[in-house]
Amino acid sequence: MKKNFLSLYEKNHIIKNDERFELFNEINKKYNIKKVLYPGSYAHITPIFVFPLVIFNNIYTKLQEYYVLEEIKNYINKRKIYSNQPTIHKYADYNKSWCCGLFCSFSITFIFLSIIIYNFTFLL
Repeated sequence: MKKNFLSLYEKNHIIKNDERFELFNEINKKYNIKKVLYPGSYAHITPIFVFPLVIFNNIYTKLQEYYVLEEIKNYINKRKIYSNQPTIHKYADYNKSWCCGLFCSFSITFIFLSIIIYNFTFLL
């Protein structure tokens, strides 16, 4: 991976105008969501700016270190809109036994959030 890990986020989301911060923020204002499961997140860390607990689930294992780097943590702390500390969980393997329980507990929020994001995208 590159030495400047933040550039991965900037290149894939900020420069492409694909952060979706306003979208996540509006959804959170309306539904007050505290936990989010984000499968296939890659380097899209925007949800952690809005939601205090995010599970980033990405099969790209080289990206696992990305979420815990000081550079990324500092950036998250600078951009987050809530007062408590952000909680990040990261998983790369969809086949472990913990997946079923973890996904079941977040599946309703994820499905709900996915439907809302899909519908809001067409309204924006």
